[in-house]
Amino acid sequence: MRHNDITNRSGLVLVRDIVGIEQDDRTLRRDHAVGARERIRRGAYVDDALWASMTPADRYRARILAAVRTRRRMPVVAFDSAAALWGYPRASAWPGVVHLIVNPESAARSKNGVTIQREGLEAGDVVEMEGILVTSPQRTLVDLARAAQFRDSVAAIDCALNPERSTNYNQVTKDQLLDE
Repeated sequence: MRHNDITNRSGLVLVRDIVGIEQDDRTLRRDHAVGARERIRRGAYVDDALWASMTPADRYRARILAAVRTRRRMPVVAFDSAAALWGYPRASAWPGVVHLIVNPESAARSKNGVTIQREGLEAGDVVEMEGILVTSPQRTLVDLARAAQFRDSVAAIDCALNPERSTNYNQVTKDQLLDE
């Protein structure tokens, strides 16, 4: 997956984007009730046929996108969620929660499938990917090494260090990881 495919492949429809334009949220709720749309979070839906055809990694990326796009303030996607956006592989199943970092003074709470970390990040730790703030590949891999299951962090780091398995945008060097 190329990073610029996140939005295109998710098929995400947000209530806030359609209300008042072409339909209201009752249409989406009705579509969900009859099985035409999957509700992946409050205010975020995906066409049911598309959802059924998605891989577990694509479903997780859609959940991440929904969690970010339904928030009032822009969080930073981190840990397992950032690894998914960077396209790193995972040895175990994708988690059921989205991991976000917010400013330490934020009032945001962990709930409804979103885990909030309060941290101050340095400018180099965050990059923009299709309008979404994500921890850099180096920061993501170090976060995985310190917080994820060993096998998941090894799978991601091995991919990132191997030029044959990574791409230009998610590849890192050993020196970059050591610096981080």
